[in-house]
Amino acid sequence: MMEMLSSPIELFSSRNKRDDYRADDMFCGDLTTEDCIKKYNLRDISVHLNPYTRQRISALANTPLPKDEVNRILFNEFRELSKLYAFYGPYKEIIIRLIDHMQENSGRPYESSLLNSAFRELILDEQGEKSMYQAIKKELVDNFRDLNRQRINSLKGEIMDRRMPMFARKIDAFNGMGISIHQIHSVNITLESVKISAQRFNAILKFRAQDHFGLDERDIIHPFYKQFRIFRIWFILQRHRDYAFKPFLTNMDATIHVNEQ
Repeated sequence: MMEMLSSPIELFSSRNKRDDYRADDMFCGDLTTEDCIKKYNLRDISVHLNPYTRQRISALANTPLPKDEVNRILFNEFRELSKLYAFYGPYKEIIIRLIDHMQENSGRPYESSLLNSAFRELILDEQGEKSMYQAIKKELVDNFRDLNRQRINSLKGEIMDRRMPMFARKIDAFNGMGISIHQIHSVNITLESVKISAQRFNAILKFRAQDHFGLDERDIIHPFYKQFRIFRIWFILQRHRDYAFKPFLTNMDATIHVNEQ
């Protein structure tokens, strides 16, 4: 087979860039109790305890619990609530692993083969005129013998009008991916190689994506998300200065072969 590209070609790079630690959802430990109550009206947080006073809800004694015990109770409740959004399929454990990683509080990026598999499946599953992958695939299949600079530039423009991959399918509401990732912050797509012969061709696409496991102000003031206890607990653990558990980057990669005989 003959190699058509002298080097990889970047087809798409999102406006949001990788390693964006200045994003609002990467803030940590920046709020006081007064901020949480007066600005965001966060009062009913946990069914077990008051995170502001560290006192149990049902206890007769008013002695505050040790900080480590409060952390353990809140994270266990966080994990238990997450199961409402992750009870089906091979990716339901991802959210538990992400919560565990947050509790470790290293702030290091998270990546796993399971997360990569979910991302690759999402790309291949997206159909229709909004899919970036389908636009690229159609251009490669239709014009693989004539991939000149003009066609590549035209393809780049067409991709810009498509929607970035998003875990917003119906299945993502209960397979764990909607709560784990949902919208993806940054995406980069590269055409790694194109090889052709008389009868067939093979192209390799590289998708690199990154999201943030963290909540920003828009998340917690949104009426839909705020009504669910899991997001109130998550926000307090991340943003309240007494807890300040670090949000982190989630990295996803997918290599996809496009071929036609």
